[in-house]
Order: sequence, then C-alpha cells, then structure tokens
Amino acid sequence: MRKKLHFITGILSLALLSAPLAFASNGIAITVKNPDPYTNNQSWFVYEKLPGDVIEDVATIKNQGDEDAHVKVYAVDATSNSSGSFILKFLNDKQVGVGAWTDVDSKELTIKPSERIDVPFKITIPENATPSEYYGGIVVETGGDLDALKDCPVEPNQCATNVSVKTRIGSRIYLTIPGKISEKVSWTDFSFDHGWDGQAYLTFGIKNEGNVAYEPTAQVEIYDQDNKLYDRFEAQLGDSLPGTNFIKKVPWTKKPGLFGNYTAKATINFVKKFQDTSNLHGASYTDNKVLNIFVAPWNSIIISLIILAIVAFFAISQKLWYLRRAKAWTKYQVNGNEDITTVAEEKHVSWKLLAKVNHLKAPYILHKGDSIKVPPNKKNEK
Repeated sequence: MRKKLHFITGILSLALLSAPLAFASNGIAITVKNPDPYTNNQSWFVYEKLPGDVIEDVATIKNQGDEDAHVKVYAVDATSNSSGSFILKFLNDKQVGVGAWTDVDSKELTIKPSERIDVPFKITIPENATPSEYYGGIVVETGGDLDALKDCPVEPNQCATNVSVKTRIGSRIYLTIPGKISEKVSWTDFSFDHGWDGQAYLTFGIKNEGNVAYEPTAQVEIYDQDNKLYDRFEAQLGDSLPGTNFIKKVPWTKKPGLFGNYTAKATINFVKKFQDTSNLHGASYTDNKVLNIFVAPWNSIIISLIILAIVAFFAISQKLWYLRRAKAWTKYQVNGNEDITTVAEEKHVSWKLLAKVNHLKAPYILHKGDSIKVPPNKKNEK
C-alpha cells in the first residue's frame, strides 16, 4: 500500500563570526515569491513531487536596512543537531538531498536599501530518488569572509577589525517524494542527571532510521518513595528527522529533596509532522519507559569528601613528621627540680612539641626519674 510522506525542514540559522557589524541593523529578509493560495504561507517552500520531476520557483530577498547589502545565495540540506534542534547545514558540508539537487540562478547579489530582488531557483529530483521526506533551505548569507585573515600581513588578531559579521538566514524547503512509509524511530536513552549547579535533568535519546519525520513529545510523571505523585510535566523533544540521532536533556524544574528515591514514568508520543492537518500518515506512535531515580547531592558530598581527604592528609603528614623527629631524639631523665617548660628551654625546643613527642597529657606534670625523649643537640627546634 502506497502512502504519502510529508517532509518539513529549515530554520533560521545565525552564525556570528566577528565584529564590527557591517550591515544594517534590520538585516535581510527572505520570503516565498508565490505563496500557497490555500495557506498563504510565505515562510517556506512545500512540495510533493516524484523522482525525475523538476521544480522551478522564486524566492524574494529584501534589504530591510539602510545600507547596501552584499549577499551570497545558496541551497543546503537540513538536519537535527545533537540536542534535537532543527538546523540548516553550512555550504561546505556534504549535501545529499535538497542542497545537492537545487540550483540558484543568482549566487551573489548587491541589494540596495528597501530593495526587493527575486531569485529563481530550480530543484531537479534524481530519477533514482527514494520515497522519503527531504528537507533543506534557501540560505542568504551576508558579511565578511574569514579567509581574508590568510592575507593578513601581521598577526591575525591585528587584522580582526577588517572582518565583518557573517549572518545566515534561511527559508525552509519541505519536499516529499510519495511512497511506502518506513517507520524506524526508537527511544534509545532514558536517564537521570544531577548537575553541579543543583539542577536535575531527564535525558531522552531519539534515533530515526526511517523516512518519516517526527515531533516527539514526552509526558512525564514522577512519584516519590511512597508512590505518591510528586511532579507532572510535558516536554517537547525537538525534531526527529530521518537519519538523525540526538540526545535531549529536559530540566526537572521541581527540585527533588536532598536524598530520596523517585520513579519517573514517561510516555513519548511520536507525532508525525503535519499529522494534525492530514490523515495521510495514520496514528502516531507511542512508547513507554520507567526510570528508578536515586537523588543525592553528589556535588556537596564530593566536595565534603575532598575537604575531609585534605584534612586527613595534613593530619597524617604532621603525625609522620613528629614520628620521624622522635626517632632521632635521645632519652633524658628528669631531676626533681624540672618541669616541662624548664626542660624545653634547656633543650631549645617548644614545650608543645616536647609534650606531643612524649605523648604527655595536661597538666603535663613531670616527676623526678621520669624518662622522656629530647632533641639530641641544642639546635633551636621551636
């Protein structure tokens, strides 16, 4: 049975490379020249075509600033980054879909303030393209070129003032090649993390090996050790696009106690893109997991252990130092007229050290005939 695939892509992508700012504050805008008459959408391009088809369309670029803008226009693929955010690739990245199939007529332009320029482009779908959702975007890049630093006659950081801001904006391209749906999305990780800042996180891993894009949403319920509901929240996990694998850390905003056991029960609803407006994809896919959580202030515990280890190290070092010194001391017999202070003064040593080496307790009384250890010479050891 043949079903239709819908694809969604693209996002605003910004890359600030250096200062100072060389373009107008309002920047550049890119819109759809011929919006869909049913949705009047002017933000992205949406197509459903077959292998071998050629798509011809027009993007409109407007300079909203008050200075001339020199821009570069090109097409790229899109993907999900490591945390599930939807991003457009860079020009020097490998392009295998929309970015490789799209040719833009005007690759470099100078646009005057308030001027609009139409930029035609053509997407040639290969004859052997497989059914799937393909995503990309038309990118408008403004700003200086960091390659100019290669020609810097002095140290590169002394030439940095000649490099302007480099900005990328993009208009999405959603391309569907209809065919058999391959749903191979999996929930690969569900774990707990307690950051050094005290913030608790639940981590979700999502892997998509199919040809359908999803917008997974997690419903989470957390129960305390008495099995009472402690917290409930919903988390948007980003965009799970075909061929992507990402980890999403979701903050647990209601802080748990310092110590305790909790149970997190989560359900992920893998909603297919455009599912709310179309029945072509069928029902969404759901998955459930349970996670046992032991909460402890590990950062405080570790810091306390480190402090205890340092204190113990110095205490042991001091004791070993006393023992080493005591081995070199000689025996001395106390006469009837001496106390600890007079012996210490005679042997040029601190009375406190004398008491420690001889394990004397307060009030440190010495009796005639007592045998104690004293320094072997009259060096000052205070």
